[in-house]
Amino acid sequence: MYEGLFQRFLQGENQKWITFNLLETKPFEEELFKKIKGFVITGSHCDAYDTSMHRIPFSYDIFNKIIYPEQENEQKLLGVCWGHQAVGHGCSGKASRMPNKNFYKFRDQIKFNDIDVNDQLNLSKILPQPFYSIKCHGDYVYELARQAKLISFSDKVEVEGMAIRNRALTFQFHPEFNKMILFKILDESKELPGIQEIVQNAINSFSQEAYILNQYLNAQLKKFLAS
Repeated sequence: MYEGLFQRFLQGENQKWITFNLLETKPFEEELFKKIKGFVITGSHCDAYDTSMHRIPFSYDIFNKIIYPEQENEQKLLGVCWGHQAVGHGCSGKASRMPNKNFYKFRDQIKFNDIDVNDQLNLSKILPQPFYSIKCHGDYVYELARQAKLISFSDKVEVEGMAIRNRALTFQFHPEFNKMILFKILDESKELPGIQEIVQNAINSFSQEAYILNQYLNAQLKKFLAS
């Protein structure tokens, strides 16, 4: 259901999408890797900086191969939440547990710098302002990835979004979230009262305005992946 949510908002015409679990899959065959035009790295319950999990460094290798290729190509990468943290930490930046023990999880204002992602995309000039989205995380990026530009930030998190070499866009917040997925998380966390309270607060804070703003952003992300 979760990967389908991304596909619903981001899939273009005549595109074929394949789902992989980066923490379980074997290394990509080279021919398959070359055929993939765009990679979407979603959220996860794992820590992006936990290199004791043998598949985490494997993920780093993939991100570096896409963003800093030996031979130029047109592959793009979009990272969200864990995807943002893993790309940051795996590409010479730094991610860790947030200093505050309480996870920061609810509606928040995201601020965008006046920076060109590429010659067609400057989110500060395209997106309605102010911009609000749902955030649901306990880890964060505190040092930018190599050659990354800081494109968004908030009062609580310094690195909310990165643009890297016109190849990668990553965000800490959740442009894919809607009430449907939040209710799904609520239903699946019945045995976790603390999580239930957090998710219920997110549901209560999720407005029609946030949904519309996410639609604006997702339209630009779709164009970026297809460019």
